[in-house]
Amino acid sequence: MAVFAFLFGSIVGLFCAIFGWVAYDMSFLAGAGLYFTLNFTVGFFLVLANMPLETDTERVKA
Repeated sequence: MAVFAFLFGSIVGLFCAIFGWVAYDMSFLAGAGLYFTLNFTVGFFLVLANMPLETDTERVKA
């Protein structure tokens, strides 16, 4: 699941970087920075969102 999360983050970052570079006239380095920032942020957020949470019922086995 983590591989797909970072792949999805990479796709989102790519589209945002290209849109910012073309529409907002960002420099190439600013677009690359936006790409890497969104890639890792979205990827880590999706990985953390899919981690199993420990609940009290699992500890008690109820």
